[in-house]
Amino acid sequence: SDIIYPVKDAVYNEVKTANKKDKKEDKEKVAKALADIFELDYEKVLKKVNKNKSMIETIVRKVSKEKADKLRKWIIENEIFTGINIDEDMKRYYPDGNLASHIIGFVGSDNQGLDGIEAKYNEELTGEYGMISKMLDAQGNSIGDEGEKYDKAIMGNSIVLTIDKNIQAITEKYLEEACIENECTDGGNVIVMDPRNGDILAMATY
Repeated sequence: SDIIYPVKDAVYNEVKTANKKDKKEDKEKVAKALADIFELDYEKVLKKVNKNKSMIETIVRKVSKEKADKLRKWIIENEIFTGINIDEDMKRYYPDGNLASHIIGFVGSDNQGLDGIEAKYNEELTGEYGMISKMLDAQGNSIGDEGEKYDKAIMGNSIVLTIDKNIQAITEKYLEEACIENECTDGGNVIVMDPRNGDILAMATY
């Protein structure tokens, strides 16, 4: 999850009945909660919270579900239902660690594919990003009463490889042992193919 502040109709900027002292205390309260929950520097968080109301400030990225749920609980307990947005995000998870990592590749901080299958099929895997949009005038005030429009992200496609996890693990293990035992300073490569249909069952490099 990404924690974003503020969004349209942030209570700290828009509520006309609250006086300046109350607004300041509310902002400090929010900044302290965000800093405590996500172990951030309070002054830096407060600076972001105090920015112009037309701006969307990202407080922290890639937070755990546990901490995001803790913030949700704090929002409900303190009855602050506008001004803080928890933007759901996806994170690559590799359950088998480094197994076939040179085939699968890796992604950057924004989940863009940088190498391997991740890069080759990045467009198919990425899907479509979500978006928050609203209309503002030159002073950053909202135009009209339609409020924000939030378009949810669309999941990307899945890719299924012919790689067999067990065969890949065995291939990587014995290739490493062979290279070390035979002092292969330039390393080695092994490809395991199913002769019946040409499927690549393992592809290892050491």
